[in-house]
Amino acid sequence: MFDLLNVFEVFLPQLLLYPNPSDPLNGDAASLMKRDRKLYDQKVKGSLFHLIAKWYKGQNDSLSQSRRQFHVEPGPREKALLAPDPSLKWFKSHKKGVALVKRLGDVLTIVIVAGACYEIYVRAVMREEARQQAKEQAGASGASA
Repeated sequence: MFDLLNVFEVFLPQLLLYPNPSDPLNGDAASLMKRDRKLYDQKVKGSLFHLIAKWYKGQNDSLSQSRRQFHVEPGPREKALLAPDPSLKWFKSHKKGVALVKRLGDVLTIVIVAGACYEIYVRAVMREEARQQAKEQAGASGASA
């Protein structure tokens, strides 16, 4: 149902053509959309044209946001989501854990490779001993015959 073609042909055009001003990411743009739809459409078209021109030229600077005439300030919901959560402090510092798991993985890899090499060596030695015994038996049976 939600394949890539459906997303590009239905979902994104619907999202762009019919934004939801009651649950905005950008409060200034949503209030302008509610107050003056024509001015909102003009600003959106101007912003899109400006962004496309910037992309086409290959330039990307931080001043392009101010030229769109919308200042993106996080609302209370976004600030609450970005606020530090004390219950997640155990998960914040994971670098030591990652380093420990990496070191453990390296050691296990070395042990496995060493074990495989040892097994190859043992089999080679056993095969060589079997050949030597076969030669001795063939030599002993050839001498007795």
